[in-house]
Amino acid sequence: MMLLLWTWAWTLLTLVTVVNSASSVASIKNVFNVNLDDNSAGGCGWVGAAAMETLFSECLTLAKAGLRAIDEYDTSDAAKRLIDAFFRGKKEAPLIPGQLQEIRDHWLNHGGPVNDGAVIEKPHLFCSDSWLTKLTMQDQARNKNGDEIWDTKADGSRSPVTIGSINEYIQKQQNERNALRGTGPQNAQAVPYYSVVHKDYIFDSFYGSYDPQRGYCTPKSNQAATQHIMSPSSITLCPWSFGTRTRAPADPKIKSLRHQAAEPVDTKPARRIKYAGITKPAARGRKFSGKQELASLMPTAATLFHETFHLVMGNARTTPNSGEVYPVAKMLGLKHEDAVVNPETFAAVAVAYDYTLNTDVDEDGNVVEFFTGYTTRG
Repeated sequence: MMLLLWTWAWTLLTLVTVVNSASSVASIKNVFNVNLDDNSAGGCGWVGAAAMETLFSECLTLAKAGLRAIDEYDTSDAAKRLIDAFFRGKKEAPLIPGQLQEIRDHWLNHGGPVNDGAVIEKPHLFCSDSWLTKLTMQDQARNKNGDEIWDTKADGSRSPVTIGSINEYIQKQQNERNALRGTGPQNAQAVPYYSVVHKDYIFDSFYGSYDPQRGYCTPKSNQAATQHIMSPSSITLCPWSFGTRTRAPADPKIKSLRHQAAEPVDTKPARRIKYAGITKPAARGRKFSGKQELASLMPTAATLFHETFHLVMGNARTTPNSGEVYPVAKMLGLKHEDAVVNPETFAAVAVAYDYTLNTDVDEDGNVVEFFTGYTTRG
């Protein structure tokens, strides 16, 4: 576990190096295959090219803030309090693994690789799940070229070959169904989804119905996902993550970075206690009634920033054993080994330190902080 936080630091440095290099990535289209022109096949035209470029730029700003918080752990009390609160301290590492250096260099030069270095193709970025068509095992199968598969008889007659008659897909459906039932309802069903982009099938939940209109982005709780099953890898940002009122890709309500001014609670008069080796307000972990929460300051870009960790490092290395954690109060209670593999923790820390760096200090020189999960100062 001693290498984990530094692993994340190098992932952040990868993004920072990209944005700081004038000769490398300057546009979201340099890093992702993304349709900014229209809405077809998960296109982001409904969000707008300018808005998507801004989101990408803000992700890189967050990467810089997160890396700076880690770098300043030993020199800034605010950085130390934040890292100690969310990560239970920074574990030193004697060296930087060579593969992380390779990832950084490849991001610098080419915008990849992804999935812990296993995939070198430029990944896709989608702004809805319409790049997938929900099917049944009784539907006609397609080959790797996207052509329908037919069974030609001796007499020259033809009959369609169904998805459910191909052993590869039978096994994939069974594997996904077992995985779904291992973490959810025992009656969970897995169905095939066809990607016109990849010309391949991926198996996923049927989301309560065989209705072809119901997919991953139907539940409001599903904000985004990263997949490495089909190559190239892809990130799907569901319309919900853009603040839409329905799952339809329309009318985005984007929250920019620092969209709301920090409104800190003055903690100087608060009783102080000892926690994790540092002095903190007694109110840590207890709700400040009606006060500003870090969760309310999370920008739309934080979702893409979160998914970038899954994309670059791979899902296996970016998921705690008990599952991902999103509420700030629960993140503050994570053990170190779980916090350093929970992408939302890094997103929260990055947003928090970005506010710390970009909000004026008070007359006593105190900065805005978020180690309690709320906006405080003093």
